[in-house]
Amino acid sequence: MKNLYKIHEIVMIISTKDELSKVNDHEAIVIGMQKIADEWQYMLQVYEDLEYLDVMESDLKATGRILKSLFDSYELVTVNSNKKSLLKIQNKKGVVMAITMGHTGWFYTVQILDDGICWCIDENELRPAGGKMTHDDFYSGETIKVFVDTVTSEGRLKE
Repeated sequence: MKNLYKIHEIVMIISTKDELSKVNDHEAIVIGMQKIADEWQYMLQVYEDLEYLDVMESDLKATGRILKSLFDSYELVTVNSNKKSLLKIQNKKGVVMAITMGHTGWFYTVQILDDGICWCIDENELRPAGGKMTHDDFYSGETIKVFVDTVTSEGRLKE
């Protein structure tokens, strides 16, 4: 079963579930998804309060709109900011690893190519550097299995 909604698509929450009553009839942006059994679950960011929540596909309807960020995942960018907190990475080249909507607009997790450290940077503090990397440039495909204790919520590697 193919998912109905894409990342950055704007959806309307339409649910009779009690846990979704405060966000029913609110618009949200899709920021992630996973398949659970035979239905897709979407991680949403609700516009009014910027709350994050997981909602099943059957509790959503399409609006036909997509919110577009300036930069895409894995796009190369250059830091261009006057913020003191970003001075050490001023003019450094990085790659967009994640994208999210905040109160003032788009924010990006940018991995600086020189040292591999990730920073959260506002869209207006970045410039296109030209070029794009891929998922495979960062992930080997190897996986690990983790056991999570349901009482303590602590995790440990499965052997």
